[in-house]
Amino acid sequence: MDRPTGRLVDVLEWCPGTTVGPEDLQDRPTLVGLAADLLRGLDQLHGLGYAHGDVAPRQRARAVTAGAPARLIDLGAASRLGEDRGTTSGVLSFAAPERLEGAPPAVATDLWSLGALLFWLLHGRHPYPSHPSPDGIDGPPSRAGLAADPLDPWLDRLLEADAARRPHPRPPRWRAWRRPRGNPSRSCRRRS
Repeated sequence: MDRPTGRLVDVLEWCPGTTVGPEDLQDRPTLVGLAADLLRGLDQLHGLGYAHGDVAPRQRARAVTAGAPARLIDLGAASRLGEDRGTTSGVLSFAAPERLEGAPPAVATDLWSLGALLFWLLHGRHPYPSHPSPDGIDGPPSRAGLAADPLDPWLDRLLEADAARRPHPRPPRWRAWRRPRGNPSRSCRRRS
């Protein structure tokens, strides 16, 4: 809380590093590791009841320390899950189709955006080059001229036009480890 004004403020961790592009991904383990880091980040954010709202190329970072996890950055478009703020913000070409039609942020909208981001990282181009377009999205992305990849079926599930057909997240487990059991002051002490 900002004491002079009495307003609540968000305090975020500083994440040193650079954004990651297709040119930075030299091998499959790097891409899979990045995807896992971003999914963990979204899972944690969703478990707290928030949607990122702007999963796009400029919104991810790789920590400078080798082996450190990648981070989703810039929560400026984040909002409570299902809360309609009346606008769609962020990088519109990476916004889920239903967000462009006015649907509130949801886990499914973040997953579609993540699928578009991972497709871009893997194949070097957006899955739907004309998105956002008034015609909408019908079917899986065109892969004309692209080499097939074992991750393509998984990306197709994330990029489903129908949000109900995208993968369903597992129930959040964050509450189990956030609530201290017993006396909270004793649970934080170091054992000698």
